[in-house]
Amino acid sequence: MGISLHGNNPRYCYYLLSRLDFHEHSGKTGVPGVNRNDLHTVRIPTANDPKEQEAIAEALSDADALIEGLERLIAKKRLIKQGAMQDLLTGKRRLPGFSGEWKPMTLFEMADSNKKNFDDGDWIEAEHIAPTGMRLIQTGNVGIGRFIDSNRKYIFPESFNKLRCKEVHPGDVLICRLADPPGRACIVPDLGEE
Repeated sequence: MGISLHGNNPRYCYYLLSRLDFHEHSGKTGVPGVNRNDLHTVRIPTANDPKEQEAIAEALSDADALIEGLERLIAKKRLIKQGAMQDLLTGKRRLPGFSGEWKPMTLFEMADSNKKNFDDGDWIEAEHIAPTGMRLIQTGNVGIGRFIDSNRKYIFPESFNKLRCKEVHPGDVLICRLADPPGRACIVPDLGEE
């Protein structure tokens, strides 16, 4: 849908439209979309002075450019880190002051060959989920290199004991075998709760 801007600054109008929640104005039909007639009735505060519109657009454009620059820098640093990990975690490159042969080990051996230290999580049915109780860590909490502390769920303490659930502690490593992607891992942070 094209809009005639009647002399308003196009970048200002773009930013103005970008902050609208179009979900509130989507049509009630089976096809998702924004109803043009509904948009005609939306009232939004608008700067009338073209110089103010230009200044606002310029400030927001500068912020966008800064964010894009930071995103490029972060992407570059990620590639550098990935290369360093490839070199350092394979023994191809050693940090100063370290020498000697590396000993191949399995993950199980790294967990002191103790099944308790290297085990599957528990399958928790809905009937054991509680509004409060012991914190339940699920595959959705395991991000790629980070713990995703959202969608908090809890389990009844009785269920925790009855099902012999595994307790995790700050500093434990969680590895997810399920997809999106399989093998993603994170370190458990201090969650401040059981």
